Parts: sequence; C-alpha cells; structure tokens
Amino acid sequence: MYAVPLLMNAATLLVSSIIIVYRLLPARDPQRVWDCLIMWMLTALCMLLTLDVSAAGISQCGAPPTVSNATVEVNETAVPYPAARYTCDAANGYVLTGNDTIFCVDVLDYSIWSSINFNCTDTMDRISSFPVDLAMSTLMDLLRPLLNAVLMGHGSTHPRSVNVNT
Repeated sequence: MYAVPLLMNAATLLVSSIIIVYRLLPARDPQRVWDCLIMWMLTALCMLLTLDVSAAGISQCGAPPTVSNATVEVNETAVPYPAARYTCDAANGYVLTGNDTIFCVDVLDYSIWSSINFNCTDTMDRISSFPVDLAMSTLMDLLRPLLNAVLMGHGSTHPRSVNVNT
C-alpha cells in the first residue's frame, strides 16, 4: 500500500538529485557526479561537501578585475564559489564604500566574475568638495561672538557691537 508512493518519491528524489548535481557539476567529472548522487541519498549536504571548485574556479574566471587604489585577495576555497575581496589603499586616504567581495559564478556555461559594487573614495576629495561658501558662513558664525566680545567698549563707557556681514 505504501510501497508505490515510497518508490515514486525515491524516483523523484533520484531524478531531482541528478538534475541538481548535474547543474552543480556539469559533467566535467562523471565519477564526482556519481559520488555526489550516492552521498545525496545519505545526506542533503552533498552539494556543500562535493562542490568542485575547479569547475567554476579562478582558472575559469581568470584574474579578478583590477580597481584603482585597491588590492585584491582571492579565496579559491570559498563556498559555494571562489571569491575575491578588495581593500582600498587606506594609507593614502582611500576608503571603501559598498560591497567589497565579488564571486566567480557560472552563467550559461561561462564562468565570470560578479559585478563590482564598490568604490575606493579619496577622503581628501570629500573634504575638498565641501562647499566653500558654507565653510565661510560657518566660520563667520563662529567668529562673530568672539569679535563682538573683543571689540566691546575698551576705554569707552558704551559697548560697541560689530555686525560682520558675510
């Protein structure tokens, strides 16, 4: 009574396992695919345990893209795909904004690096782009009370107020 549904479920699991494993390891190593199928029957971790890094590895993607004012460190054993992590040249004033990691991924049987979603921004550029008129206005707002205090009636009985226009 329960044998037929159990067999159908086992067959469905086997077929779906073959499809999943084939997509993961696209026939580059048939023995590895078979080993994965056997493991898949025993555990759902087959995908993580037998992922073939060389199938979508650095050799397939090539060197990661270079980015101005950044260095890259490649981790070929990252799961599920090899990864490249960027760091900006902090010693020369560059800071990273955005996501610092890209991955080597398979897209339509080609291995490519994912998009770079970060910039190395020069902290000096951010300071120099500060609006000058706002800086002068703020400076005058700070100096006005000081000038008024210094110029208050030295030697006179009537205090003087200085109005500094910006």
